[in-house]
Amino acid sequence: MDTDINHASELYRTFELNRERLQLTQEKTAKAAKVVINILEFWELKHSPVHSLFKEELSKYELSSEYEFSDEFVFAASLILGIYADLRKLFLQDAHHIEWINSPHKHLEDDQPSKLIASGNAKHIEKVRDFIKFSL
Repeated sequence: MDTDINHASELYRTFELNRERLQLTQEKTAKAAKVVINILEFWELKHSPVHSLFKEELSKYELSSEYEFSDEFVFAASLILGIYADLRKLFLQDAHHIEWINSPHKHLEDDQPSKLIASGNAKHIEKVRDFIKFSL
């Protein structure tokens, strides 16, 4: 896969720091969106609403560099980068990573993380992120 864990982690840290106190550039957000698209494809979510959202938003930016990503979009990107980075810490093998993302979990009301993420709903994605963060 093209997505390097060090790059995803770096983007995640940038997003977390900037979301609170620094100006996040649209260019960095576009780069992060490209990484998120790769992550979603790795998770086999290419035909999901969240993948379509990221592709559409990135296309809008590429058509006009004046385009501004919404705060919710930036937040969702940050969550997905964080989920990916933490899963790479928890599981060394891609097979285990994929198995976890596609398995129902009691703490997620027996939902599969992949389905919650696929919805594109930031609250659902945050639920997955919080669950993983507290599992570390």
